[in-house]
Amino acid sequence: MGRLARIAAAALLAGCGAASGSPEASLAELRSALERRDAAAAYALMSSSYRARVPFDAFRAHVEDEDERGEALALLAGVEGPAEIEARLVLPDGQEVLLRSEGGAFRLESEIVDYYSQRTPRDALRSFVRAADHRRFDVLLRLLPRRDRAGLDAETLAARWAADPEGVERMVGALRTSLDGPIETSADRATLTTPSAHATFVLEADGWVVEDPD
Repeated sequence: MGRLARIAAAALLAGCGAASGSPEASLAELRSALERRDAAAAYALMSSSYRARVPFDAFRAHVEDEDERGEALALLAGVEGPAEIEARLVLPDGQEVLLRSEGGAFRLESEIVDYYSQRTPRDALRSFVRAADHRRFDVLLRLLPRRDRAGLDAETLAARWAADPEGVERMVGALRTSLDGPIETSADRATLTTPSAHATFVLEADGWVVEDPD
């Protein structure tokens, strides 16, 4: 896919920058501008953050490339409405709240606070520390890999933690101080490594789980 077609694909997902009344109208304006080879009008439809990243001259070069312009126009021609509009707000602790437009107003799609999310490795890390702080052993159990849950229930896990309270607090404390540490993520595995903590994460059917935290 050419660069301009990727720009059009991003516009399909995120909507364009101009206040045209609806995402469909913005995309129609973008397609019209590309058909006219009007790079300035097309560029004006891109978001301010996009324009901050990509100078106009670079954008114009894509519009003037016939192959890229044709590919983008073909992509835009396949748009079917109405658009499904979403908004994401980031809470102070890094969690996201998803809202979806329904009947002209935004409604919450996610819980106002998903205390024990497993959507990302960092969500799983925060959930693990929060569950440990609140002694939610039922949550800690589902945050473990499936293979480690064999023969375990919440009461058994609680007893194991109670047998070594200092070791548990040391491990949880290290993870707590590393909540914002760098996490390297591949397709289905992730690793947190900081001076005080190490943890690996595995993506399973129900979300990310915490493997061998220390």
